[in-house]
Amino acid sequence: MSYGDGEIVFFTGSPAQMRYSAAHADGRLRTLGGVSIEHIRQLIAKNGGA
Repeated sequence: MSYGDGEIVFFTGSPAQMRYSAAHADGRLRTLGGVSIEHIRQLIAKNGGA
């Protein structure tokens, strides 16, 4: 059994509030259907995120 490589935590607002966390392994977010972390980064950048 693998517990993944770690967790990614999503925050929104100011002050920031935690909204969601997802386990990741091998560069993919398992709880979000296996989407790649790089794809998430691109979406965040496209929508004005950090």
